[in-house]
Amino acid sequence: MRRLVFISAVLILSLLSCAYYNTFYNAKKQFNSAEKSAAKNAPGTAITSSQRDLYEQSIKKASKVLTFHPNSKYVDDALFLMGKAYFRMEELGKARRKFEELLANYPQSKFRWEAYYLLGTVLYYMDEVPKARDALSAVIDPARKNRWADDAHFLMGEMALDNGDYQLALQEYSKVAEDYPDSELRSEAMFVIGESYFKLKNYREALTAFQEANRYELVGQRRYEIELRIGECYRQLNEHQKALETFERLARSDRYVDHLPEIRLQISEVHFLMGDTSQAIQEYHNIVKKSPQTKEAAWAYYQLGLIHMNSFDDMVKAKEYFDKSSSESSQSEAAKLASLRGNQIKKLEEYQQKVALPDSLQDSEARFALAEVYLLDVNWPDSALVYYQSVVELTPLSKYAPRSAYAAAWIVENVLGDTARSREMYQGLIASYPFSPSAQTARERLGQPAAVDSNMQNVAERFREAEDLLLKGSDVDGALALYSQIVTDFPHSPYAPKAGCALAWTLEYLKADPDSAMAIFKQLAQEYPDSECALLAQRKIASLSTEVSQDTTAVFSADTTSVASTDTTEQAPAIEEPEKVESESPEEEDADLDKEELEFDEPGGIPTKEP
Repeated sequence: MRRLVFISAVLILSLLSCAYYNTFYNAKKQFNSAEKSAAKNAPGTAITSSQRDLYEQSIKKASKVLTFHPNSKYVDDALFLMGKAYFRMEELGKARRKFEELLANYPQSKFRWEAYYLLGTVLYYMDEVPKARDALSAVIDPARKNRWADDAHFLMGEMALDNGDYQLALQEYSKVAEDYPDSELRSEAMFVIGESYFKLKNYREALTAFQEANRYELVGQRRYEIELRIGECYRQLNEHQKALETFERLARSDRYVDHLPEIRLQISEVHFLMGDTSQAIQEYHNIVKKSPQTKEAAWAYYQLGLIHMNSFDDMVKAKEYFDKSSSESSQSEAAKLASLRGNQIKKLEEYQQKVALPDSLQDSEARFALAEVYLLDVNWPDSALVYYQSVVELTPLSKYAPRSAYAAAWIVENVLGDTARSREMYQGLIASYPFSPSAQTARERLGQPAAVDSNMQNVAERFREAEDLLLKGSDVDGALALYSQIVTDFPHSPYAPKAGCALAWTLEYLKADPDSAMAIFKQLAQEYPDSECALLAQRKIASLSTEVSQDTTAVFSADTTSVASTDTTEQAPAIEEPEKVESESPEEEDADLDKEELEFDEPGGIPTKEP
């Protein structure tokens, strides 16, 4: 009887064991079917609805193991399977919970290393990078040798690349390449190492890495990318003959027929760099002819435009090619660049027409703008230098003069390489425009300490004193004297045009001397054409030109003879004094003067400090 009971118990336990094994077996079968089907998908594509159904069925069956057989030996298997299925379905939150449950409850599970790796991947995709690093670090612990360590290093490298940290990326990928010689990821790691060095402009190390990656049995797109990069490294290293040989070999290969237009672009550029401009032009025209309406054709037209602009100074032909590039493949990067270049040429022509007008000698804005286009847009520094210098010579009191003086010195220093002459020009700038941010930047380039603007403080004090005297009505003549001193002694100060404006207003309204006011307004309009006070001066000149011929005593009412009167028909212009300038940096000085929109910026794009 006891024997019968024992046999019955064994049979029951066996049946129960078979039951939860069959449940997990069916779950695993569904999962494997989904995996096999998904492996056929193109890289980067989402799973299909039928594949999703298989993953969901595997999850349902695996969850039964957890519900009905929580003490079975297949619980960690079921948790891991569910986590992977959720991961494949991109349900990252659920995948995370299953992996964390597995690692918390079954720390010695045979799935723990892959679970740590997948958890790190999930956390990375969820933008929880620090936690992702912690999970991956558990996998790559040297004391814990496992087959997922190389994958973890590789993913750590990818995370570093995404963050723009190429040095850290190099460390992680190098560990894959050096510490795991049998890893399937080694060739890919060498390729990414090459890419990282390429981005860092270390083309010699990049070349070595690409050549190492090229030793592996690679096919398809990756092989092409590696060989193309090898040629690009040679080109960047000015080993043009080797670059040309590499690209010509690729062009002859039947494997890369689909990439031929791109390869021919590289060949064209190398010919140009080797000084064979005519061959380069011929190559670009062949690309346009054989591959019309493609991004490569758009790029060929763009390069033809650059050649005619920079090598032949032919803006008309250059614009023609840029326009063709824009229409060849309108959404391509080359078309966008070509459109930008076309607009630059149009802007250049507009400013050229402005400075060609008979009355353009005093148009400092147009000359400065033309110089900026020459330097920053079309890269003609010699022409830019001519127009920057013309601004200083023709309109020395304009707001563009100090900026032009600085830009001219910068060109002489950095483009022409004449440091002795540039030092003289910087010194001249400092002497002529000591209060400008351009002068402060010049001091920095010369290694001089920041100026203590005691003179500027003196001017500010005089300006405030004149205002007090004028507004209180206590000493109009004293205010006139102070304003005159500022205009005469500090003509380059930002206070000068304001003082001149206040001087003219006082003469007109408080001294009933429209003739003297007219003379000062004309001087302001001529010497400070870019200032806000010049705009007021122009309006007053037009007004006073009519009034001067009339009886001035009939024009001004008795109320206008008192500065304290509140019933005047025209009040004094709102002349706010600039903030006190400390001259600590060009940026701070600009901010101080911005109250009156007195712009003393450096020319856009020109470095203001030594690299």
